[in-house]
Amino acid sequence: MNKFLEYLLAFKVLTLNSAKAAPSGCSGCLGSSKFLVSIGGIFVIGALIYFLGLGDTLTGILHFMDRGPSAFETKNPGNFWLKQSTDTKYDFNNVFFINPETGWAVGTNCAFYKTKSMGLTWVADSLPVDEYLQYIKFFDEDNGILLGGDKYLSTSNGGKKWNVNKTPIKVKWSVRNAYFFDVNTGWVIDNYEGDYLIKTTNAGKSWVKQNTNVKHDFENLYFFDNKTGWVCCEDGWLAYTSNGGKKWKSVYTRIKKDFSAVYFINEYTGWVVGEDITIIRTTDGGNNWTPISTYEKSLAEGMSRRSYLKDVKFLNDLTGYTIGEDGIIYSTSDGGNNWLTDRVTGYKTLNKLFILDEKNAWIAANEGVIYKLLYSKK
Repeated sequence: MNKFLEYLLAFKVLTLNSAKAAPSGCSGCLGSSKFLVSIGGIFVIGALIYFLGLGDTLTGILHFMDRGPSAFETKNPGNFWLKQSTDTKYDFNNVFFINPETGWAVGTNCAFYKTKSMGLTWVADSLPVDEYLQYIKFFDEDNGILLGGDKYLSTSNGGKKWNVNKTPIKVKWSVRNAYFFDVNTGWVIDNYEGDYLIKTTNAGKSWVKQNTNVKHDFENLYFFDNKTGWVCCEDGWLAYTSNGGKKWKSVYTRIKKDFSAVYFINEYTGWVVGEDITIIRTTDGGNNWTPISTYEKSLAEGMSRRSYLKDVKFLNDLTGYTIGEDGIIYSTSDGGNNWLTDRVTGYKTLNKLFILDEKNAWIAANEGVIYKLLYSKK
């Protein structure tokens, strides 16, 4: 997208929000946004932004001044998130972008939306099924998959047409979570049988049930390659495989919390998040896990609210995010040793995080909302 249009639209959204009456506690929220509009209009300001190269700077300033419901209140200057609304109030469960402009969001009641404008505008798209949509991934601009209910959908033309196959999942319960390493190979967690995985190696044409012998319900999974994978479970347990799921080993972390997401940046370093603001890390391939944050530790540091972290992703070995209930985002720039708090007002649950690169990341949230990382600290 033309950068002038990008800055212009972002400026318009932020200006309209900051023109609302300032809420209490907003000392220093100057009336500058109204003033800027009054001296020449959005288009003049947008042109100045573009030609002077001040887009990132002014965007950051406007976010700092804005305390409306469309912006995060942040203790991490440099990381700003822009609210992107759709015309639905259904919850989004997942979001995926194939490039900075083109992405999809999926959710409850067959919510299926596409954007070609970095998420500034979203348009409802149609599907040949009516399911609770849980997982979407594109492997290139043409080939992608979508899972919901007991259905596996695939496309070879960028989502213009979807082919439908069934999975062994019971319709009543449906997909809980999934991870696909490539267009052929993937694993799915069944909501009904939470201690089993089902695997396909032929793009959903057939499925094999994998028994892990871990007697704790699975919540989420991540595969570093087509052999090495992790599943996070209840009560502090994980499951690990090094042969594509033929055999699984149970791992007890000694952190008795329900886990919700796992992510590895390389073969040795990974993170798990879950209930009560729990973040744990391994640097030795999962042999040992160290708590970085828990509810008890947070209480000792002055935090009083309990929050369920629902996803974690890292761009590289230093930069990562975790998100969850109460609109919470934690971000780190030192490999997870320290986490700074970003928060969104007015929305209760952030469900899934997708990171494309250092300047492009999105969050799927409840009530038909997507958040985009608008400006990243250098």
